[in-house]
Amino acid sequence: MPAGGFSVAAPAGTEFEAKITPVVIISCIMAATGGLMFGYDNGVTGGVTSMNDFLKKFFPNVYRKKNEPGLESNYCKYDNQGLQLFTSSLYLAGLIATFFASYTTRRLGRRRTMLIAGLFFIAGVTVNGAAQDLAMLIIGRILLGCGVGFANQAVPLFLSEIAPTRIRGGLNILFQLNVTIGILFANLINYGTSKIHPWGWRLSLGLAGIPALLLTAGALTVVDTPNSLIERGRLDEGRAVLKKIRGTDNVGAEFEEILAASLASQQVKHPFRNLLKRRNRPQLVISAFLQLFQQFTGINAIMFYSPVLFNTLGFKSDASLYSAVITGAVNVLSTTVSIYSVDRVGRRALLLEAGVQMFLAQVVIAVVLGIKVTDHSDNLGTGWAVLVVLMVCVFVSAFAWSWGPLGWLIPSETFQLETRSAGQSVTVCTNLLFTFVIAQAFLSMLCHMKYGIFAFFSGWILIMSLFVFFLLPETKNVPIEEMTERVWKQHWFWRRFIEEDHHEEDEKKVAGNGAASNGAADKGHIGKSAVSVVSDLTAQYKTAFHLSSTRKAELRVAKNVVLLLLLWLSISSSRWGFGAMGRGNAGGLWIVAFAIAAVAGLASSAAVYNVGGGAGWIVAENYSSWASSKIFHVGDKIVFEYDNSSHNVLEVRKEDYHSCNAKSPIAAHATGNDSISLTRYGHRFFICGFPGHCAGGQKLDVRVQKHRLAIPPSGGGSAAAPASSGSAAPTGSDTASAPVGQTPHGVGAAEAFGGIGSAIAAGAFAAAAVVLLC
Repeated sequence: MPAGGFSVAAPAGTEFEAKITPVVIISCIMAATGGLMFGYDNGVTGGVTSMNDFLKKFFPNVYRKKNEPGLESNYCKYDNQGLQLFTSSLYLAGLIATFFASYTTRRLGRRRTMLIAGLFFIAGVTVNGAAQDLAMLIIGRILLGCGVGFANQAVPLFLSEIAPTRIRGGLNILFQLNVTIGILFANLINYGTSKIHPWGWRLSLGLAGIPALLLTAGALTVVDTPNSLIERGRLDEGRAVLKKIRGTDNVGAEFEEILAASLASQQVKHPFRNLLKRRNRPQLVISAFLQLFQQFTGINAIMFYSPVLFNTLGFKSDASLYSAVITGAVNVLSTTVSIYSVDRVGRRALLLEAGVQMFLAQVVIAVVLGIKVTDHSDNLGTGWAVLVVLMVCVFVSAFAWSWGPLGWLIPSETFQLETRSAGQSVTVCTNLLFTFVIAQAFLSMLCHMKYGIFAFFSGWILIMSLFVFFLLPETKNVPIEEMTERVWKQHWFWRRFIEEDHHEEDEKKVAGNGAASNGAADKGHIGKSAVSVVSDLTAQYKTAFHLSSTRKAELRVAKNVVLLLLLWLSISSSRWGFGAMGRGNAGGLWIVAFAIAAVAGLASSAAVYNVGGGAGWIVAENYSSWASSKIFHVGDKIVFEYDNSSHNVLEVRKEDYHSCNAKSPIAAHATGNDSISLTRYGHRFFICGFPGHCAGGQKLDVRVQKHRLAIPPSGGGSAAAPASSGSAAPTGSDTASAPVGQTPHGVGAAEAFGGIGSAIAAGAFAAAAVVLLC
């Protein structure tokens, strides 16, 4: 192989020859400027909203609270819904634009979708830079959000599809690297423009036009990906582009693999509906949860509002902007670590190490702020301020080489081609949804929870690290089109979601029937063979139908455990809200009631097991191993699928089961599709009555358990006690002892914690709903 080239090995032993060509490098750099724009928009708002000129023009109430000492708690100076909407409206618009971006990415291609994003960015920058009132600011942010929706949909797909497999991770992270560079540029520009009065903020918002123009120019010059061209039927062009980006004419094997995946995708008329199918559930769940977890690390709370946050902690205006520049620089440098290590160390190792690092940093910050920062303290003190900035840098660095880039990389490389656009759409949509939630809620949460906000995020970091450890498989150096075979079917948990591929078995049966037909002398025999083929295919369709029910039953216990934990969190958080607020909360009550109903319904539903899985009821199948991997309960059903011309099902006693005695069965079945209800607990024994079959292994021992997992009583009946005691307690008792000035806007701490409790309860309920859908 020529110098600078390398092979991407497919599992079947073929090699996809590829070089790191200039076309690939240039295309990826130009495409990744979409991340530069996204990062600039992330970083610019925090600095602008800390500028007095900006606040005086658009948010005079916030300006007054900020500049009149003692008027407001340090934690609450920036608690303003309009100010938060200025930041969050971008993500809400991006969320809506994502649905349209999925269509354009699939039908118009990745390159044209990036062009649309660039045009939206240019329009948004123009409106924001010329804004005269809050309405113009919001409209500009909405236009920028549309650009974000289209860019975040197309760019990660473009990068993952154009890059050779072994450097796919590193090139894909160019998107996240440009996000961090954009944030750093925004912080640097904010630091400079803060000294330009009174229009420095306009310069900060207007300079976003530079990355917008770069993205637009890049979209006009780069080639589209071979995957996109082939998917849209432009095969010759797709092959030519593949040769160009790989730097070789030997692209036949890779072209055939992309073409096969494309043909399969064309059979999917409703990609979003197909995305919900069981075999695509692992990719969907992991992608959605990665986006949720990425936002609940708290990173965007720091990146959006870092100057505001440092102002809150007592830093002066220049010092807060300077500290934001430091964290932005750390963000960029740490992302380069990920580019180097992601395809060497792997995805899981980076995420797990970062989880520990981020957790410790958040805990230290919470402790320092809890001890040293009061509602009306003037400053944090030099030593403690340095420690806080250092811990923020430790946190940001861990995120930058893990959850930042990998939250986008992993979803973009795991979805199959037929669902990739829809899957990326859901990924971006979920990310923008939770980004909007954090952006809109953070300053209010900071006001009410104070230093506890960092403890809140550290708890989420612990949860997401456990998720990675148990449920996230490694995707390093795995070709995108081979994820199903090499990743999902090999994972201890997700493999049960992937339906077995019966195509090879069908082909063998057709070939066998064809051979029998060729040996026959009359058309009647040929006709019989054809009927047999149709019968076999019909039986396999029925088997596949039962398989989905079977695998659903296998996950029942795990689902119930997770749902019970979420139910506990929902009830606990809601009771926290009820007790603190001193009054009932109908919204919280229906959440809890619905969660209870969901768990109870899941716990009580019967399961259907297809005996032997895809193989069915045959000789030489290891049914002891199959049964040992299941948990049967009273009320479940087992289904025997078989050819009734050569098999049957006899239920026998224990001694007849061990001796393979078929002379005195308890019950006999011979339809070829027998559904047997498990109506009593204990052992049930089944054998095939045809001579030699039972001795050959065609026998099944089913151990039926008496009870399913039940919902335990809450605290020995103590759940009702808080309601009565809470109603008897004075509603103002929690706030009466609070010092004046520590409960902003006349809202007591009890009401604040009540709202937080209800919010967490709602979050637990939403998570329970996601688990229920799994």
